Parts: sequence; structure tokens; C-alpha cells
Amino acid sequence: MSRQAVQVPPRREDAGEGSNESKKPQQPRLSSASDRAREGDDVGSVAAQVGRRAGCLLPARPGRRMVTAVRLIQFIRLCEAGPKRRVSLPAADRQEAPVHSFDLAILLIRLGVGVTFAAHGAQKAFGWWGGPGLKGWQGAIASMGFRPVALFAALSLLAELVGGLMLAAGIVTPAVAALLVGQSVVMIFKVHWTHGFFSGKGGFEFPLLLAVGAVAVGVAGPGQVSLDHLIKLEPTATVRAVLLVIGVLGGLASLAVPWLMTPKNPAKAS
Repeated sequence: MSRQAVQVPPRREDAGEGSNESKKPQQPRLSSASDRAREGDDVGSVAAQVGRRAGCLLPARPGRRMVTAVRLIQFIRLCEAGPKRRVSLPAADRQEAPVHSFDLAILLIRLGVGVTFAAHGAQKAFGWWGGPGLKGWQGAIASMGFRPVALFAALSLLAELVGGLMLAAGIVTPAVAALLVGQSVVMIFKVHWTHGFFSGKGGFEFPLLLAVGAVAVGVAGPGQVSLDHLIKLEPTATVRAVLLVIGVLGGLASLAVPWLMTPKNPAKAS
């Protein structure tokens, strides 16, 4: 009688142990910081797609994330509640945006332009650093044909002294930038235009740079390192642009004052 190979089935205990092992709950894998950030980005991209389809606006600051599925569900429900509405996240999910290099650059421009204007205003008001002082500045205003002399002298030195300090501090920045742009327009065309471009010959190079700096701050806003940001005074881009246009028109209107004050038919000496 020949021997035949007999296959022995596995014991029930072995099979049971294998099935029990497969049924054991698996321990959750610990996620690293990069994994959590990747998941937050995925959820944020899904929220952006849902918001675009529903006509719902995302939060104002792109750095704020919704990192849980619960927040995503809340976002979808808010979008379905009504189109074209801005969704505000719970206070726990809102984070203050960090200060970037852009804000530091705006701060440097504000300090450079503002302190320079303030120094020239101090020269006119107090005679510091070899300046003309108030009496000397009033004489300069009279020689340029501005009337009334006291009013225009006070307006010009206050615009430079007070406006320069306010620009450096970043308070009411768009309006102050527009004021300094108007002052620069008067400086360029009334004092320096006839001397050419370069400042070495008395040209308008220097006041033009101040005007460009003031316009840049007026267009971009004061940045986060400012008092305006602290008190949440943040006008829209349209408002800032309108203020700059008003500043330029105000400077041009001031240039017309000497021409209007000049007698058209002066009396001839007998």
C-alpha cells in the first residue's frame, strides 16, 4: 500500500488567532506637524472650491485655516445659507497675520519720508538746524506771492511738521500721505522746477523723491506696524486713491493762489 500525501488543515485555534488578530483595533498613527499642515491645506482647498461654487467669500486673511472637518461643514452650511456673504470663522480659529517683509518695508518708507518732512517743518517753525524760523518762513511765503501770508505759512509748516510725524507713526495715514503729496506738488513747481532736476543745482529731485514715498504709502496703506492697524483704521484702496487725487488737486489749486493775487492791471507810477 503506497503512502499518499495528506494535507492537514490548519487548526481552528490558529485560524481563530489569525482572525482575532485581524479584528484587533489598530492604534492610530501619530501625525507629524507637516502631516497636520498638509491636511489643513487640503481642507482649506476644499473649502475654497465649495465657496466659489456657492458664491461665498472666504475670510479676509488667507493665512487663517480651517483644520478640521467640523469647520469645513460649518463653512458649507454658512455658504448655503446665502450667496455673496463673507464667512467669519470662530474666534478660536482666527489668528493674527504675522508681520511680513512688506510691512517692514512700508515702515521704513514711512519713517524716512515722515521724519524728513518733520525735520524741514521744524526748521521753518523753530529755526532748528539752520532753518529760517517762523519769521523767515513768512518772508519766504510772501516773496512767493501766497496771500494771506500767515495762513499759508502756518499751513505749510504744519503739513510738514505735524503731517511728517503722523506719517512716521502711521496714524490717519492715507489722509496724511495725501496732504504731504499736495505739499510736495507746491514745493516742486513753485520753488524747484525752474532749477532743473538735480538737487545739486536746486532742482526738484529731492521733493520728487519725498512725493513718491508719500504716494507709495498712500497706495499701499500704513502696514501692520502702525497705529492705524492698532485701532483698525483701514480704508479701502478706492478711498486711498481718492484721497491722493484730492491731495494732488489741492497742491495744484494752491499754485494758482499767487497768480490770482497778482493785479492784472497794476497802476502806473506818475
